[in-house]
Amino acid sequence: DRINIPTIFIPPVFEFNNKLTIKRFEGTEKLRLIYAGSVGGSKDSILPALKVIKKINENGILVHFDLVGPSVDEIENLLNMKNLKKFGIIVHGKVTNEKAKEIIKKADYSILLRQNKRYAKAGFSTKFAESMSLGVPVICTKVGGADSFITNMKDGVLVENNSFETIEKVLYALINTHDRDILNMKINAYKTAIDLFNINSYSQELKEFVARLEGAYE
Repeated sequence: DRINIPTIFIPPVFEFNNKLTIKRFEGTEKLRLIYAGSVGGSKDSILPALKVIKKINENGILVHFDLVGPSVDEIENLLNMKNLKKFGIIVHGKVTNEKAKEIIKKADYSILLRQNKRYAKAGFSTKFAESMSLGVPVICTKVGGADSFITNMKDGVLVENNSFETIEKVLYALINTHDRDILNMKINAYKTAIDLFNINSYSQELKEFVARLEGAYE
């Protein structure tokens, strides 16, 4: 068997829009969150966040939570309740990629909660990379995956686990975070994304990798 095969790590990469303006959504909600993905057979755990947000918003909307991908029926079944909008939960269902990006860009944070299991760490989350590339830091579980690329409360938010108490504590802390600090985190997330997920950053590395690969098989 051949050993020392040349390898290269390249995360999901994008062409960056130099005209993208990083700003906070101008609305009445204190905090705006987004989840984009699916709930059936997914690596993601969305139910803890839904339960916490429902409780936080019982006496008034403090958190606006957009969901892109899941249907209203799926979310209603998860929470075993109707009238989701009453609790600040807005379900958009399946939309075009461009529409999804427009919704994501309006968020203060996206949510990516995962179990500390091998299958949940497999691969690099495209949702994580795309969110940061749009200037939206990610609230994610510390499982040794994509979360290892961010610094807590600088360009993202790390949570120890997906328990109700942990998520509740984190969201209340963010609700009470100054607007300026949230904006700075969004800007930092975008800067980190430019370093990590810019397709132009890997052109030379790819050329060198191909050269090493060709040399290994000569």
